Amino acid sequence: MLASVRLKHKMAFGAAAMVTVLLGSLALSVGMMGKIKSGADDSRRQGLRTQQTQDAQAHVVRTVMRVGNLLVHEQNQSLESRKAAGRCGACHEVRDMRTLLEPIEQETREYEHQLAELSASATSPEEKRLLSSVQHSSAQVKSANTQVIRLWENAKYNEAWNLYCINSRPAVTRMDEAIAALVNH
Repeated sequence: MLASVRLKHKMAFGAAAMVTVLLGSLALSVGMMGKIKSGADDSRRQGLRTQQTQDAQAHVVRTVMRVGNLLVHEQNQSLESRKAAGRCGACHEVRDMRTLLEPIEQETREYEHQLAELSASATSPEEKRLLSSVQHSSAQVKSANTQVIRLWENAKYNEAWNLYCINSRPAVTRMDEAIAALVNH
């Protein structure tokens, strides 16, 4: 009888130990699943931020490219004077300025909107600092482009080209560096 009671106690203790181990394993599994989900969410947020940042970068680059294309269109000069100066007159016909400027303005609005969304979603002080750097460099690109466009509108084509080469393109390089720092964060 005593052996039977001891056996019952051993079986009860063994069952309790197994239940404890199972509950511990369950708790550990739930905890690990939570960490995995948290890591996946962080990864998803980082991927979305990277995509938005690269989209904004693409819009800035297209804006500068479009400004370069704009400079090819030498408005208010006759076909003969463009040909005499050795410039193409066949494929870059005179067009309405608004038609030429609209794509630049659209790209600018798009990247400004995307950068504003990124700034609003920034969580850490470091991320906010990096986004501030990106916004500052994109403002430099916009300022340089605006100056180039004003010179172009006033038929100061050589000055516009010089400013484009000296300010607009290097400003994009600085912005690329700021975006790379943000993406690598």
